[in-house]
Amino acid sequence: MSRTPIQIQAEMLALQPMGWALPSDPDTYWGARLLAVANEWSLIEAQMESFEQELDPGTAVNLLADYQRVLGPDPYGWDTLPLSSAQQAQLLHNRWVDAPIVCAGYFIAVAASIGVTITIEEFPLPVCGEAVCGDTLLPWPQHLVFLVTLPTDDSWDAICGDTVCGDTLGGFAANVLQPFITAKAPLWTRAVFNYTG
Repeated sequence: MSRTPIQIQAEMLALQPMGWALPSDPDTYWGARLLAVANEWSLIEAQMESFEQELDPGTAVNLLADYQRVLGPDPYGWDTLPLSSAQQAQLLHNRWVDAPIVCAGYFIAVAASIGVTITIEEFPLPVCGEAVCGDTLLPWPQHLVFLVTLPTDDSWDAICGDTVCGDTLGGFAANVLQPFITAKAPLWTRAVFNYTG
């Protein structure tokens, strides 16, 4: 907690050596000289205290642009989304301290932080002693799949009269979460995407 100039001046007067050359009375010429130094020191302490919130991009206000400059453009294109300043700060915080425990819940929480609802289905391994007669045994590669269901960013259908020979009959734009999940998924898994809408 920052101190007032009077508090700093009192500490300076208490710490100086005893004697007639340096009086300990704050109303003397020497006390006035120390008060001028204490004013500047009080400003420094107040600025240092206000800087505490700037140490993390998630709470930064004055240094938010500097964090954006240092981190550069988001590799997954999330900074192109229409995000509020709080969501931008949260995105920068996530990039600054990115050391996730990579599991389905991590991706669901990250998607929720930018306002997108997704589901991730993991296929269970058949365990000897737990599997019973009639259970479906998945082929081996399917045990390593995340089935991610998420909305498209944009989709379109062909309209009769507007399309010409060679045009596609429809399509969709992949969600910005797809490259993020693909890059961050555990090495032993493969993310498969199912789009809705």
